[in-house]
Amino acid sequence: DTLNQTQNNEIDLGVQKDYEDGQIKLKVFYSKLKDYMYFNSLATVANTDNFENIDSTIYGAELNADYYVNDQIIFEMAIAYKKGKKDTLPTSNTDRNLADITPLQTTLGLIYDHDDYTNASIELVSSADWNDYDSDNGEQSIDGYNIVNLKGETNLNDQTTLIVGIDNLFDKTYAVSNTYKDLTLLDGGSEVMLMNEPGRYIYANLKYSF
Repeated sequence: DTLNQTQNNEIDLGVQKDYEDGQIKLKVFYSKLKDYMYFNSLATVANTDNFENIDSTIYGAELNADYYVNDQIIFEMAIAYKKGKKDTLPTSNTDRNLADITPLQTTLGLIYDHDDYTNASIELVSSADWNDYDSDNGEQSIDGYNIVNLKGETNLNDQTTLIVGIDNLFDKTYAVSNTYKDLTLLDGGSEVMLMNEPGRYIYANLKYSF
């Protein structure tokens, strides 16, 4: 079958408030998707790669804030929330949750900016449990996570910068994407594997500018 092009009607609203020692930004959105091209693993009729047109709704909000503790220390916060629903159900579907809609995520960061040559940061990334998922198309419940990242940067001279860091400091096991069957990760099988992110990762980079 021939699929129709998706039409997106979206409303975005944003506000920003600046303070002497920081700022806050808030954005909300509401999107109505007509003829959204959606993968349906339960389809029993021949169509284009198991995709169907459905109507759906996605809405959410993002909050960002910066606070300057002093001339050298900055606190950053980011919160993102999104929700997705099928307004019309694909063939043989009963679950109205849209696939690939990540749960509530929060990032907290503390930055130490010593001078023009040296800075360091610590970051906490948190995700709520993934409880709203499309079970009809292979998704599953996934536990939330909390990971810590460290990064340091120093200019060795006017042209050379050393960057070192550790991602996932406490070597947590976590996943940022679900097992939606539209994700083709491995050939030769119908099941989609849950792919965890790397464990503790230590890196060092030397950057030279000329």
